[in-house]
Amino acid sequence: MQTEFLPARPRKTSASRRRRRITQLPYRLHQVVPGAAKILVTSVLMAIDDDSHVVYHLVVRDSTGRQIRVVADQREDIVALLQAAWPQADWSRAQTWTWRGNDLKAWRPATPADLTGWINADPAPDEDDDGPFCRTEAS
Repeated sequence: MQTEFLPARPRKTSASRRRRRITQLPYRLHQVVPGAAKILVTSVLMAIDDDSHVVYHLVVRDSTGRQIRVVADQREDIVALLQAAWPQADWSRAQTWTWRGNDLKAWRPATPADLTGWINADPAPDEDDDGPFCRTEAS
């Protein structure tokens, strides 16, 4: 089992470097995960042999809502890029990055269905299914 040993609170950087990292973020994320439109990052505290570590779980979706599989190395790179761009974010809470606005927001599911749609969705839906990410329900 591979574990990720990333800091829960990365070091602070200058404002100009942070702005540059935010500006370059879509390009850099596209190099790691081509087609990523939204990324949900959640931290999980793992206790292994009386030692606790923060492990990040990612759900990456493309613009059509299909889940993109990521491996451990990609997860480490994605989390490092996001934490470098937004070191002031509370990484103990779930965060969502969107390609369209290139912004990071704390994610709070409005309903349990929102949580199920993000986390438990089929990673490879059928071609005629747009996935839970794009579904809209009439009120």
